[in-house]
Amino acid sequence: MVRFRSQTVGGSMVTRIRGKELPLVRDGQASAHAFEAKCPHEQCDINYSSERQKIECPCHDGLFDLTGKVLSGPPPRPLETYQTIVDGERILVSVPE
Repeated sequence: MVRFRSQTVGGSMVTRIRGKELPLVRDGQASAHAFEAKCPHEQCDINYSSERQKIECPCHDGLFDLTGKVLSGPPPRPLETYQTIVDGERILVSVPE
């Protein structure tokens, strides 16, 4: 587990853990989500849209929900996700070695 100070609810940030770049989204007082930073379609960088509350791949209009599930577009599989625990103002992220 790696600890981070959280962003505000509705906020997002990108962090690096064990050499992996991970987008981190805090969508509630007690919930947050961490993802692999690359779309499984063609490895484009993903972005979080706070307006839509979805993860977007701008290369080919891929769209994912906050569980990593593909909602639309060409991605062949869900985003890889990582376990998160919100502990007060900290977010704990579990990334396998």
